[in-house]
Amino acid sequence: MARKKTSAAEAPAASAQVKLKVTTRYRDLELDRIMELGETLEVTEERAKVLLDRKFVKKL
Repeated sequence: MARKKTSAAEAPAASAQVKLKVTTRYRDLELDRIMELGETLEVTEERAKVLLDRKFVKKL
């Protein structure tokens, strides 16, 4: 019997997303680009914790 493929809508919910604002210009290695002061981005809670701990961003 073939396995049923799941669509993105049926996949388990991913980590909640957190909206952040850049407070310090930095190179984001995951996004492979330079994040400029004032930019906003939406990341997972885990990634947000890393960026907040390094003081690159603040929560919106």
